Amino acid sequence: DLQQWLQGVTLAKQGRLSQAVGHFERAVRLSPGVPLYWLNLASTQRKLHRMEQAIDSARRAFELDPAHDTACHLLAELLRMSNRDAESLQALDALDPATPRNLQHNLLKGAVLMSLARWQDAALVFLQVLAEKPADTEAYMQLGFALSYLKRFGEAAECFRTVTILEPAEFGAAVYAAHYAAWACDWQQGPEDIERLARALAMQQPDGETPAFSPFCVLSMNDDALMHRAVAAMEARRIATSVRASSRRAVATSWPNAAQAVAAGRIRIGFVSADFRTHATSILLVQTLERLPRDRFEVFLYSHGEDDGTALRRRMQAAADHFVDCSRMPTEEQTARIH
Repeated sequence: DLQQWLQGVTLAKQGRLSQAVGHFERAVRLSPGVPLYWLNLASTQRKLHRMEQAIDSARRAFELDPAHDTACHLLAELLRMSNRDAESLQALDALDPATPRNLQHNLLKGAVLMSLARWQDAALVFLQVLAEKPADTEAYMQLGFALSYLKRFGEAAECFRTVTILEPAEFGAAVYAAHYAAWACDWQQGPEDIERLARALAMQQPDGETPAFSPFCVLSMNDDALMHRAVAAMEARRIATSVRASSRRAVATSWPNAAQAVAAGRIRIGFVSADFRTHATSILLVQTLERLPRDRFEVFLYSHGEDDGTALRRRMQAAADHFVDCSRMPTEEQTARIH
């Protein structure tokens, strides 16, 4: 079993994951009571995108050693990636009380609480992180979002401004500092906010990584069309990179061309949105969907938003041939389903 594990570690370091996972599987069969073997198996299964298997292996490692913070965090992160946030929080809370809660633990717990819409609890966790590490930009960013959901917009803006002081190139923080200051009707620092935004934009690298942010927030800040285009291009690059990564993991099938699709029957149209509810998107779209000739088109709606229980939500559902609730569906499952 030790030899199997060592061989698995060697193969994993070489990037030969499919072979490594076989050795780890043999190691856990021979010595099922060793948490480390299960942990390595879970980590390799995750890299191979075998999420359910990885969750089972990480859970086994954590059950064998409830004081093992790495096993706890891996299990919680895997559950969170699968949109199983309540279970992720349970795993974090199940860590042995004698094990110190480090920064990674609290940042992960705060992120899970955010996903569960427990903004107040999340804010308190991020404040704990900042009490231990006052210059943690990730904690400031997440605290800013939590405060914005609590409608404490002025305080949210200050969190994002703090990030821009610590990391002047952090473009998302510069965007949200100006955005939430406007929501608070706090115009005193408006010129400074816009200056920080322009400075952060100038510091971006054409091929550099960009964190997710909403380019819509910039539209109401000024009438600088060149800035608006640059901001939209940044977010488009980020989305394209993410989509390409997901596509490589999706079910490998050939795409039909347009002629084949039409010849096969109705044309299939898919719409992806978080706003199939009482929202401007649905108000503007619903009659278009209702009036599409059903003998020619087959409509799929992939919904990432919550069901607000309104008449417009029900009308959107009725306007589609297929209404797919993706709000709790893992990203890779969504990719395969849409594909």
